[in-house]
Amino acid sequence: MAVQITVHAYPGQRFLDIINDAVNTGHGEGLEDEVQNIVITFDSLLNGKTGAFLPDEKTIIIDIGHCITNHYWLDRGATSIANAWFNMIYTLFHELKHARQLSERPELVQMAHLTDEYETDAREYGFLSLEEWSINDGVIPELDELGVAGETLKESLNQLYASATEEVDIELSAQGTNLAGYMAKTATTLVENGEMSVEEVHAAFIDMAVNSLGNQNMITSEQFVNLRCLANAS
Repeated sequence: MAVQITVHAYPGQRFLDIINDAVNTGHGEGLEDEVQNIVITFDSLLNGKTGAFLPDEKTIIIDIGHCITNHYWLDRGATSIANAWFNMIYTLFHELKHARQLSERPELVQMAHLTDEYETDAREYGFLSLEEWSINDGVIPELDELGVAGETLKESLNQLYASATEEVDIELSAQGTNLAGYMAKTATTLVENGEMSVEEVHAAFIDMAVNSLGNQNMITSEQFVNLRCLANAS
């Protein structure tokens, strides 16, 4: 699929490579009439959205600023670096799925708001695409690989360092590895949010190998995202 990538906020080469790979494989195949431009911005979308598909403009927007401030993954046990990175990948594929929906059902362009059916479909596709990345790669970028997101996260971590030294040290130690989530917080939030039962969490974690950073047990991108996909499907 021939698509232009317009960069108003540099997201790092690794993310640009993921975009190029996505639009030139089955994810973007056959969407030439629906998507002609992917725009990378910073804090430009309304309502804190991490992304949007604009069918009239044949454009997907990915908002890096809101990928940082949307704490979906962070609140569920991910590191702050993994949170931003997961949002970036998830948003790309979520919006590509909306373009695919329009390709298959052109009449959707007449709808002011998509129904829950189509949003659920795009959400599941985003989760599964992120899971695919976690299996095939799974390494969380270093801050220096994340462009404007890395610079913004550096500022936040520097501000936190005096009051949360150990937590920041763990975040910095995890960058550039496949470690993405705090085991205890991930397990706790799965139960507290009603996404999995205690028994389901125990069964999911029982054979899971963990790694230690400081006084924290950490789980990998693949383990973390797989748990989120299990929770999303339950």
